[in-house]
Amino acid sequence: MRWGDEVRPAAGVAPSRTTAVDEEKLAAALDLLEVRSVDTLDEVPDLTDHYAQALAALVNANLHAHHLAGPVGPGWRPQLVDLMEALRQSVQDAGVERGEASPGVASTPWNPRPRKRS
Repeated sequence: MRWGDEVRPAAGVAPSRTTAVDEEKLAAALDLLEVRSVDTLDEVPDLTDHYAQALAALVNANLHAHHLAGPVGPGWRPQLVDLMEALRQSVQDAGVERGEASPGVASTPWNPRPRKRS
């Protein structure tokens, strides 16, 4: 879906003149489409629907109350990332690339002055 101002007019997009199509090439293209087409996806031998298989396994496990094995082994813990430290490091690295600071020199933290209350 697009907003009205995002849609360009069709004028100038389509070719302004008709082109001749070689009948032999057109017949070959239609023959190729006919040969490669199938009526149902069941006729494709090497097509596997992994999503349907995983969904069926999940449904069967829920029906029989079995625990599904997770994608990782026991003892695995996710790696936690300090987003503020990653941001500081990114800003420092960008400053080093621009020559604003030397590596290993920590910038002073930003401490805004308190606002006056009236």
